[in-house]
Parts: sequence; structure tokens; C-alpha cells
Amino acid sequence: MTTLTNTTTVAPVDLSSTLAGFSVSVKDGKVVSNIVELKAAMASKKAELLSTEYVGTREDQMAMIRSAKAAVNKFKDATTKAKTSVKKELLKPFADFEKNANETIKMAEETYDDLNGRYLGLDAERKTEKRGKIREEYDSIAQECGVGEFADALYGLIYDTTWENTASSMKSIKESIKKACESYVQGLSTLQMIQADDDIRKKALEMFNENLDAVKAMAYITSEMAARAEAKAREEARIEAEKARIKAEAAAKIEAERKKAAEEAAAKIEAERKRVEAEAAAKIEAERKKTEAEAKAREEARMKELAAKIEAENKKAAVKPIARSEAECKIVEDKTAIQNKVTAESTSSAVTNVMAGNTNPDLSENSEKANNRIVVSFLPEDWEMVKDYCEVNGIFYSEK
Repeated sequence: MTTLTNTTTVAPVDLSSTLAGFSVSVKDGKVVSNIVELKAAMASKKAELLSTEYVGTREDQMAMIRSAKAAVNKFKDATTKAKTSVKKELLKPFADFEKNANETIKMAEETYDDLNGRYLGLDAERKTEKRGKIREEYDSIAQECGVGEFADALYGLIYDTTWENTASSMKSIKESIKKACESYVQGLSTLQMIQADDDIRKKALEMFNENLDAVKAMAYITSEMAARAEAKAREEARIEAEKARIKAEAAAKIEAERKKAAEEAAAKIEAERKRVEAEAAAKIEAERKKTEAEAKAREEARMKELAAKIEAENKKAAVKPIARSEAECKIVEDKTAIQNKVTAESTSSAVTNVMAGNTNPDLSENSEKANNRIVVSFLPEDWEMVKDYCEVNGIFYSEK
């Protein structure tokens, strides 16, 4: 690598000697030059300049690079000027030739345009005449094939401009027309025979009439009918599912109403049963209370009667000593009879026996007072009433 240092002045880049040896000239229409040597010299100088390292202050470096730029630019300008001069000298003969050639071409084009115009006029007349013949042949063939009202549209679809060329014979044109008409009628018949909904068939026929592609139209019918069948199946499935749902809901509602009615009927029966039972129980309770009240009233009356007899006997016993006699035995028998009557009238088998007599009696087995006593039978629930009565009237009592 070359290193340049600027101390006092900037050394110019030496390219002048290379330019001094550059030569170029034109002889006999050929370029004579040592441009190859000049190119090699520039390549060497380029490598040298690109590998040069400039040192010093920024201003010094800029000055050295500026000088190198000026030398390279001068070299380029000299080479460009030489190229332009050679090109101009070489192109001068061509410019003269080009001028004469352009004038010649123009005259030829004018002649061609005139001739071509007359030719095209004659050819247009020929094509018009041939188109008329083609149409006549088409109308005949279309009628024969049964194209019908679509004949004009079909003619526009099948018409081939190459038929107008002189190379196309009427025989080949008639064959093409017949083939196209038969294909159309066959495709139309096929589409009309295919099972399809009216709107789908109508659309397929429109497609066929646009491009005469029967296969594409049939594929459209197939796909549309399949899609419609699938949609119909889905709708039927939805309807069936809806019917099943409604039926299930109705059944569930009926079952719920049945259960509700059964529960209400059961509740009504239960309420009626409870009412009847309550009325029966109330009636039984009323009868029971009435019976108890009547029994209690009879018992109270009997007890009053018995108490009166006991009181009378007690008063007699207080006046004279009690002695066994036929009369006393009679009283005891009467009291025993009363006792038996009371026991018979009792409504319960569970009775309480109470011995009644004078207060603080001598109850020894040999005492006459011990034999002067009355045994009273009554219901257990009347015990408190009997006890209170004995206590109030000073009547001795004890449970036996």
C-alpha cells in the first residue's frame, strides 16, 4: 500500500504520460487504436489509487484526493472525446445511407398501401359473398337439425371467422355447421330429459345457450340438485326433530298435568278422608263425652244418695251402740245391693273399693263397728271427688 504525506505541495497524479501514448484513427471504415493498452494502464492506475492511503491533516488529505480526482477526470474526458470523434467519423457514411434507405422505404410503403387497399376492398366483397353462402347453408342445416328459435343465437356462437378465408372450403364449413347444430340439439335434448327442478333446468339451459358446453350445464344440474336434496334432507330432519320435540313436550305436559290431577285428586281424597275421620272422631268424642257426662251425672246422683244413706246410718250409730240384728243385717244387705248396683252401672272394669264409716273407727276384726261399714265402688277418675266429699262430711274412708 502506497502512503502519501503532504508536507509542502501536493504531487499531481501522473496520467498525462499514459494519455500521450494514446492513438486512434479510422482507415477504410475500420478503427485503428491502442485502446487495449490504454485500458490496461487505467486498470493499473486504478489499483494504485484505490490502495493509496492519504495521511496528514484533513485539509492535506482533501487536497491530495482532489488532485487525484482531477487527473482521473481528465483521463476520462480525453477517452470520451476520442470515442465520440471516432463514432461520428464512422457513422457519417451510415447517415448518408440511412437517408437514402428511408426515402426508398417510404416510396415502397406508399405503393404497398395503395395496392393493399384495393386488395382489401376486393377481399371484403369476397368475404361478404362467402358469409352470405355460409348463412344460407347454416339456415338450411339448422332447420334440418331442428335448432328452432335459437338458430340466430347459435349462428353467432358457432361462427368461425376462418371460414371466410379462401383456404376454407364450403364442404368443410358445412360439416362444421352440421356437427355444431347436431351437438346443440343433442345437448339441449339431454338437458331437457334430466330430472331437475324447473328453475335449475332453466338456469342450466341459459348456461348451455351461452357457451354450448352441455357437460358443464349437466354438472351444474347435478351439483345443484344434490345441494337441494341435501338441504331438503336437512330441513326434513329439522322438521322431524321439531315434531319429536313438540311431541315430547306435549307428552311431558300431559304427564305433568296427569300427575298434577292425580296429586290433586289424591289430595282431595285425603282431605275428604281426614274430614270424614275428623267428623267421625268429633261425633265419637261428642258421644263419648255425652256418655261420660251422663254416667258422671248418674254417679254423682248415686253418690249423693249413698252419702245421704251413710250419713243417716252414721247418725243412728252415734245415738246407740251398733248391734247386729235382723234390721242391721237388712241395712247391710241393702248397702250390699247398692254396692252391686253401682258396680254394675260402672262403665269400666277398673274400679276402686273404698270402705266408709265413722271417723276414727275401731277396725279390729271383733269390733262391732268394724262390721258397720260400707264398701263403695266407683271409677278411678271419681276418686278425688269421693275423697273430697268424705273429708268435707267427716266420713271415714280407706282404700281396700
